[in-house]
Amino acid sequence: MTEAKPYETSCPRCGRPREPGMRFCPQCGFDLFARTDSPQASKPEDSGERPHSAPQSRKSPALAVLPALIFPGFGHIYAGRVSRGLLLAVSFFLLVVVGLGWLIFFGFTFIGIIMIPAFVILFLIFFVPFEMWQCLDAFTSTLEFNRRATAS
Repeated sequence: MTEAKPYETSCPRCGRPREPGMRFCPQCGFDLFARTDSPQASKPEDSGERPHSAPQSRKSPALAVLPALIFPGFGHIYAGRVSRGLLLAVSFFLLVVVGLGWLIFFGFTFIGIIMIPAFVILFLIFFVPFEMWQCLDAFTSTLEFNRRATAS
């Protein structure tokens, strides 16, 4: 074992240049003040310590699709695109409220009976492709989140 001192120029595990005052390597998480010369002995996972600039955890793209199927926008929120997710969630909620209000208000009238097939057609034309798009977008947004998390 050696004395606890920082490595002088670069990280011994990944070779990234070391900046003054860094405790952990921002690329691989190696403890630059480790008491051993072995780069494998001081992984942050082994010591329980996490570097301040450690990459964010990866998110499952398939898991982003599940909330998106239940309620549009929730998959985007999971993927880290909160503003887009909230916009989709509020838009969907307002469309549901307007649609239900229309059915309740006109549901038992002649206009309501005529409009029910129109609602079904509008549902198939607009909602199903929208649902497919936002599920795919939540999936790709999660992939993009993971790509950014591993690049930093």
